[in-house]
Amino acid sequence: MKKFFSVFVIGLFVFTACASEKKGTEEKVYDSDFVETLAKALHDRWETNETANGSEAERLEKVTQIEIDEFSKKDFANKKFKDNKLKELAIAYINELDDGIKVTKESSAKSLISNWEEHYARRSKLLVEINEKKKIPLDNEDEKIFKELLNSGNEFKEQEAFDTKLNLLLQSFHFDQKPQEFESEWKEYEAVTENNTGSNIKSFSANVYLEDAAGTRVDTQYLNTQDWDSGQKVTFTFTTNKEFSKITVTKNFIELAK
Repeated sequence: MKKFFSVFVIGLFVFTACASEKKGTEEKVYDSDFVETLAKALHDRWETNETANGSEAERLEKVTQIEIDEFSKKDFANKKFKDNKLKELAIAYINELDDGIKVTKESSAKSLISNWEEHYARRSKLLVEINEKKKIPLDNEDEKIFKELLNSGNEFKEQEAFDTKLNLLLQSFHFDQKPQEFESEWKEYEAVTENNTGSNIKSFSANVYLEDAAGTRVDTQYLNTQDWDSGQKVTFTFTTNKEFSKITVTKNFIELAK
């Protein structure tokens, strides 16, 4: 009985030691470390933004560099994450900050604002996705600022999703020549098209580019309608006296219903 007990104790000790060794050698994951670093980077950025001076480009470069400097202390690209998608977003976000610096350095005074807005949209969308994957631990004051950023990011994501559907809608236009009562060089073309964007469109206008076989634009026509609800079909027409072989429909102006 004593011998059996001794073997049992020794076996239990070996099992515990092995388990402890395995636990001690488990590779650390950096999901939480990343969002905590991001929270600090955002806090420092917003704090610096209150007092940053210089030209607009210099100010934007300075606040962006604040975040880059914080992330440079941690090599997240070579760290293990439990959530691989979060790691992808982390790398994308850090790369986007680098792109922000390029915007401030390479944009002309005239193009700075539009280029920065594009960077801001991409950065905001990434922050939305990161926060959805793992909540960024911000204090109450920073949370107020971040909420505005998230709202912008969600708006950009919604706009991006609508633009994708809109492009498919524009590609769906199929025009057929209408029968002529009297022979004429002027011909009318008609397309019955359904609004399949999933959104109600208050105002819609588009350009119709007509090209010949050589790819030369020979005419431009215009389409428009109002109050085009989701799922509703509308008949669009245009008239031209030009011979063409290709029709391309592009967005002119779109306003969604509130």
